[in-house]
Amino acid sequence: MGTALKRWCAGTFLVAVVTFGTIACSSGDVPPTLSDDERARLVDIVEEQSSWIESPSCQVEVFRQDGETTYGWADCMTSASASTSEQELQQGESYPFRIDGDQIRVPGDGGAYEQDLKEIFPEDLWSAIEEHSVGLP
Repeated sequence: MGTALKRWCAGTFLVAVVTFGTIACSSGDVPPTLSDDERARLVDIVEEQSSWIESPSCQVEVFRQDGETTYGWADCMTSASASTSEQELQQGESYPFRIDGDQIRVPGDGGAYEQDLKEIFPEDLWSAIEEHSVGLP
C-alpha cells in the first residue's frame, strides 16, 4: 500500500508541476497573433510615418495590443527596390513604436530617448524594449 501511495503522490506532483508550468509559460507575455492584413497595416504605418530611410522595407514585432493601441519593435532597412547599384550602402534602423489608430509615436534620439520611452510605453514593456536595444549603436 505504501508503494502505491508514493506513486500516486509522485504522479499528482508531476501533473501539478506540468499544469503550473504551462499556465506560467502561457501568461500575457506571448505576443498576439496578427492577421496578414493587420500586420501589413502596421508595416505601412511604420514605413510611411517613422522611418528616416528613403523607401524602407520594415518588419515589425508586436509586444502587445490594447484596443486601438499597438506596442512593438520595428526593424527597417533600405528596400532592395530602392538600390540603384549593388555597391550602394545599405541603411538600417531599429526602434520601439506605439501606434494609436493610424498615428505612430517613437522615442526621440539621444537624451530625449529615456524620457520619451517612459512617456510613450507602459512600464511593463520597458524590459522588452531594453532587450531589443542591446547591441544597437
